[in-house]
Amino acid sequence: MSSAAKVSISVPDKDLLRWAKQRSEKTGVSLSALFTEALRFERQMESRRQLLEETGYEGVPTPEEAEAIRAE
Repeated sequence: MSSAAKVSISVPDKDLLRWAKQRSEKTGVSLSALFTEALRFERQMESRRQLLEETGYEGVPTPEEAEAIRAE
């Protein structure tokens, strides 16, 4: 059983907040779920950057490589 922690956040960018609300309504998920998914995505990106640092890879992926990574 998972438990959720209640947090309060401020979104100072009104355009970003408006986009988030529209996206939430369009996809049928709550704002909490939308922010949770964004956090998961950022955690994945951090892990990928760390892996690249550890393996000594330098550079930025090509658009095709980036798309393949996102598709995983």
